[in-house]
Amino acid sequence: AGILDSAHFEDTFPGYDDQIVHTRTQPAESADTVPASDVLPDDLADRLGHDLYTHQADAIGRLREGGNVAIATPTASGKTLVYALYFALAKREDPDARAIVCYPTKALARDQRDALAELYDRLGLGLRVAVYDGDTPSNERPEIREQADVVLTNAAGLNVYLAHHTHWRECFGNCALLAIDEAHAASGIHGMHVAWVLRRLRRILAFYDADPRIVCTSATIGNPAEHANRLTGEDFTVIDEDASPRGERDIVLWKPPVDQKALNEARANNLDPSELDMEEFRVSAGGEAAKVTAHLAMNERQTLQFCSARQGTEIAARKIGGAAADHPRDNYIDTKAYHGALGKKTRRAIEDQLKQGQIDAVASTNALELGIDIGGIDATVTNGYPGTRQSFWQQIGRAGRGQTDAISVLVGGADAMDSYILDHPSYLFEDDVENAVVSIDNEQVYADHLCVAAKERPLSEDDAGILGDEDRLKEM
Repeated sequence: AGILDSAHFEDTFPGYDDQIVHTRTQPAESADTVPASDVLPDDLADRLGHDLYTHQADAIGRLREGGNVAIATPTASGKTLVYALYFALAKREDPDARAIVCYPTKALARDQRDALAELYDRLGLGLRVAVYDGDTPSNERPEIREQADVVLTNAAGLNVYLAHHTHWRECFGNCALLAIDEAHAASGIHGMHVAWVLRRLRRILAFYDADPRIVCTSATIGNPAEHANRLTGEDFTVIDEDASPRGERDIVLWKPPVDQKALNEARANNLDPSELDMEEFRVSAGGEAAKVTAHLAMNERQTLQFCSARQGTEIAARKIGGAAADHPRDNYIDTKAYHGALGKKTRRAIEDQLKQGQIDAVASTNALELGIDIGGIDATVTNGYPGTRQSFWQQIGRAGRGQTDAISVLVGGADAMDSYILDHPSYLFEDDVENAVVSIDNEQVYADHLCVAAKERPLSEDDAGILGDEDRLKEM
């Protein structure tokens, strides 16, 4: 991209001093598709109005054969459409069929509710899609449990609802689909609890004679089948050959320059910078990221900057505006901060402004790393390496939709990992993405969930497999 050329920066970026240490261009890719009528009945295919990517068709085919699928493809590759269309087919075969979709956040569930409802309306199915979580008004809950075709919820909610499973008899007894969206988010200690909640859910579904197909969607991770198995206790077929189109993507690694003022102060205090860590004398990554974001926004690239903390987003938004105002062009850019502590109305307003192109730049936590629809962002700026390659690729995947081109900039921070990556770019581009890690071996957590499961329904030998192997279950 021309705006990333060193010559362009020298002319338009105040204080440019060869901060670009590496660039990598990912070529555009065309889509690999099959006619929707190869997978769907003709009337549904006509109403859908577009072909399916081959990975979508493969996943739906495997589900129809009776298997479970773990879909691990990049952002905006159409993973949601897989379980949405599969349920449309299941509903055709069984009008009483229900679906439960588990999301990592309430905001994502509400975002997807609108998209799923619109899809089912377009298909002429008239299915009711409803969110059921802690924010659902109590007077609406009985009707959702009894009548909603697709229930969108989260693991924390399920942990509570399972104790009242008799209220869910209609939904649980007819459950034909269980989908775990953004499954890679269920990792570490959080993932451990999610795994036991999902296994307890499967146990209750089995009690009501339901045997749903299970879909786990995730970002690109190193172990999609193992991760899905850890979460649910079931076996999965992996779908990870992405057939969606993408535009050209320029990825830039940016090293903040040496802060000459700090260097001069060190010398004035009789310190020899050559004997110290030079990273201590670099301009802050936050300030550089703000300047890069402002530069992209002033060049008509709507930009999303990722920050590591909520407070950091507020600071970044002010710095981005300040960087634009301090620029020789003296531009104004409309910048907002986005994080989980904002009110729902505020977050939704910012999301809508992004979709409509009414805002130039947003500084966000990883709250926007997940699949909330924010339209076709032109560029991303990541302030400091986010800790994993998986998270890095998830973040830069927020820029560009379909075949539109995208720009992504990683501004290195002061810690050793950032310095290593800037000096060894192959770490990002040539090594495999990390595994998602979930352990179900912690005995205390296992015992706690087993006690809760016993309150939901008496334990028996039939629970072996779902609630741990037979020996472990007996020992408890």
